Amino acid sequence: MPDEETQSKYIKALDEIDPEIVGDRDETEIVNHGRDQCASVKQWPKEQAKLVELTAKRFKAPGHSDGFGATKNKLILAAVRKYLCPEY
Repeated sequence: MPDEETQSKYIKALDEIDPEIVGDRDETEIVNHGRDQCASVKQWPKEQAKLVELTAKRFKAPGHSDGFGATKNKLILAAVRKYLCPEY
């Protein structure tokens, strides 16, 4: 788990992309989606299209059952990489 400051920055970054990403869900759930995404980043670090597809599957919200679209999914992936797994 990220420390409190890192988690806060991650959640803020997602809110800036689209407030519905986090919505009223438990922030731990959102962090866990990101951590799961980190496992995928580690496994397929150079397969951007696959990682964006997995982002769409992990980050959903009411009205966004297929994710948040390619542009926002790329931004979500960038936030995950920056705050949760910068070493990948």
